[in-house]
Amino acid sequence: MLSPLSSLPQELIDSITKYLHIGDLSSLSKTSKGFRFGTLPFLFSHISMTFEGDSNGKRNGEGKPWDENQDEDEDQHQPKITIGYATTFRFDLLLRTVLEVPSHASYIKCIDVHSTASLHERMGLIKSGLRLLKPSSSAIGTALVPESYKPGIEEKDMHAMFTLFLSKCQNLVSLTLCPPILHRNRYLASLLDVYKLDSAQSTLFPKLTSVDLSHHHDKYHERLAHNFHDQWFSTKFSDSYGIKHFFYIPSLTSITLIWPARPSTWEPYEWPAHTPYAPSLTTLRFLDSGVSMRTLGAILSCTPNLKTLQYDYYNSAETLVDWKDLEHALSPIKNTLSSFSMNFTAHYTVSAVWNDHGSPLLSNNCSFKHFPGLILLSIPPLVLLSHNYAHAPDLADLLPTNLQTLTWKSGVAPRWEWTSSELLPKMREFLTGGSWKEATPRLNKVQLVHREIWWKDSDIVQLREKCQAEGLHFKVYFR
Repeated sequence: MLSPLSSLPQELIDSITKYLHIGDLSSLSKTSKGFRFGTLPFLFSHISMTFEGDSNGKRNGEGKPWDENQDEDEDQHQPKITIGYATTFRFDLLLRTVLEVPSHASYIKCIDVHSTASLHERMGLIKSGLRLLKPSSSAIGTALVPESYKPGIEEKDMHAMFTLFLSKCQNLVSLTLCPPILHRNRYLASLLDVYKLDSAQSTLFPKLTSVDLSHHHDKYHERLAHNFHDQWFSTKFSDSYGIKHFFYIPSLTSITLIWPARPSTWEPYEWPAHTPYAPSLTTLRFLDSGVSMRTLGAILSCTPNLKTLQYDYYNSAETLVDWKDLEHALSPIKNTLSSFSMNFTAHYTVSAVWNDHGSPLLSNNCSFKHFPGLILLSIPPLVLLSHNYAHAPDLADLLPTNLQTLTWKSGVAPRWEWTSSELLPKMREFLTGGSWKEATPRLNKVQLVHREIWWKDSDIVQLREKCQAEGLHFKVYFR
């Protein structure tokens, strides 16, 4: 007997599937073909995985540390899998599904892999792995699993299992990965090597446009740079995490990544000598970054069409910073860059302007005057104006002609931070007499992202009134 649901328009069935529990969908799909046709693409379009743990080494809420010798239940320590609105799936079952029914993998458009444990504890989650798959047919252990993955599957290696799953998702559009999946994942590096060999001929992930290799969704992301162990960095960070492999993917338009400095010396990592050429890349974000300006320049020299760049720059008291180096690093994309956002943090044991050798730790400033396409600029004052309040250049000589939004951001460099007492006079000078209209005729918004300790409420009111008097929108955000 046909279900009354069969008489409903397919558009209506598709629209209500997203509001139903997975169990109800399963039952309804047995009585209505419409639910079968509309449900699977919806359910499999976005796959989310979460590794859980805490600073005590506990995993996935089990309440006890991992013991490699103990006999665990096969669903223990597995990442939580979310398909649609359900979170009851096991990863090994998901992998088995896409191996036995490849058409299901074709529905997957987005994969998100996150973690709620600090990076050090998360490595154990990967090493723990899963039990060997218990196939529903003998074929899954032979023909369906490539030979190169079988040793990893037998060793319960999550790197192998996840990479095998990923390789089946040929219609993938967006991919978000947390560091444990990336760290020394030889399977993933081998999978992506096809692009390095011949990116033009590769048919792997032909629709993939966005890759997020950061972990800014993670609960303990602020602890990342402080929890690394030196032994983890016996190889270059870009090599051990396979970052450079993703730059070879020709369809990619957006990459977001985290690239921390070494904690013992805060020494920035350098980019590999053979830089991948990425002409299709238009958006690049470095979060919590230890990327040196020289490395940044090497990367940008191979991204000729980049439009959006976020650069979080960290440095130590041992590193001398010349902001002209930043200007030089950005020069390869000065004609295409439309949005630039920068954060600056200095890791100092003492607040000092000079190092032990008597040299200034900061020098010069970065001008954007010759960036014709730049319309959004978000930057700390000490980068644009230098740290020398008394001899800072005029804003009219630093800002690009087509700028529409100027955002001032507070960094973390106590001795060099521009407070309202220094920046307000520079803004008054810029906005008085209409000089800003000649220098930046399209400017329509000024924003302030600051910490309360740097700006007085009375000065914020004055800047707001001055901007409004000149017909500019003004907004304030607190960090």
